Amino acid sequence: MTAKPKPEALPVPVRIELSEIEPSPFQPRTTLPHIDEFAAQIIADGGVRQPPWVRPIECDKTLSKTHLAAKKTKGIKYQLIFGHRRAAAAETAGYTWIPAVVRPLDDLEARRAALTENTDGEPLSDYDEAQAVLQLWSAYEEAEGQQISQNEMCRRLNRSAQYMINKKKLDSISDDLKPIAQAHSGVMTQLFEIDATGGPLRETLIGLFDTKGKKRASVNEVRAKISEYQMNQQQARQNYMPPDAETQSRQSKAAQSGSAPMSRGQQITTHSKREATQEASQAVRHAAHHVNTAAQWIEAGGTLPRNELLILRHHINQLLGE
Repeated sequence: MTAKPKPEALPVPVRIELSEIEPSPFQPRTTLPHIDEFAAQIIADGGVRQPPWVRPIECDKTLSKTHLAAKKTKGIKYQLIFGHRRAAAAETAGYTWIPAVVRPLDDLEARRAALTENTDGEPLSDYDEAQAVLQLWSAYEEAEGQQISQNEMCRRLNRSAQYMINKKKLDSISDDLKPIAQAHSGVMTQLFEIDATGGPLRETLIGLFDTKGKKRASVNEVRAKISEYQMNQQQARQNYMPPDAETQSRQSKAAQSGSAPMSRGQQITTHSKREATQEASQAVRHAAHHVNTAAQWIEAGGTLPRNELLILRHHINQLLGE
């Protein structure tokens, strides 16, 4: 009978001074969120419960001999693989050392571990994860001297094709949405929905998120805002009624000549001043309604011909009393 292979022994952490550890150049996090809260938890637990991984500084082949010697002179012996938040929180909590697992990983292995083994309770932000995936992809291609297909990267990372598609799509997202992607995890679908919008709606949707990782909206909330805006715009289009041809012609001539059309109070001298005032008030209301509906039409994406713009200017002047 073939003997069953013995299970791999669990790595044993050792005590390492924080002054002997430097951050990883492959660290995927652009920020280390909630360090103070994490530090309080470490104090309550009596220390770091889940040891970070480190590797001997000599494993970093991106360092020249001169840089490596300089680091050793400063007392640097190790480089973090993952667990940067734990190390930073431990230092904030007043600890001078941490338990850590030493693994002699090469650069590619360290990159992959930094991406896949971040298990300190705070998931990578969507943007940080996308950048780490694409950088690891490039590193594999550079190391192997050939292009690697998307399917092959999916196999190596044990991820779906849609996962890789989303990461590439997120990498090219608009600049105004990147701060949100850097601050949050699990908001890719919302950001893709927002990126397809523009104007006031886009500003409203962006306002549903902050850049500190606390304020966010769900997919359903974003879609509900989009639907509400689209319904309002559709209603505005339906409410907009352009003047009839006769009115357009009369108002256009008046606008071009710079003089308002004669009111019926001027044409019919038998009208009392009160009747003339009422008609003037009605004309102002008509002008205000025309200006308002035209503005809604333009905001909804409609355009106005030149003669209609002249009429609109005339109405604005009428409202201003000019």
